Amino acid sequence: MRAFRKWNKAGMISFALIFPAIFLRGALDHVAAFAGLPAMVPLVVCIAVFAYFLARILLFRCPRCGGLFSMSFRPYNKPTGRNCGQCGLSADV
Repeated sequence: MRAFRKWNKAGMISFALIFPAIFLRGALDHVAAFAGLPAMVPLVVCIAVFAYFLARILLFRCPRCGGLFSMSFRPYNKPTGRNCGQCGLSADV
């Protein structure tokens, strides 16, 4: 479960970095040398890193049952909780 927590924290940090990248893109857009495509690079990189960590979190396998940890196919379970969607193993263990 340590790996899941590691990917989860990295995903939250990469999501938080998207907002400064948006600000940086807006600030660089006013400078003529960085207008256009070069101003988009930090934003695109942050979004790509976030998408990678999100995929790692969503495809993480439960060590107990082997199912997808963040996915639940039962209607009464939260699909993105701190417990396995199939067997209920807690991520805090």
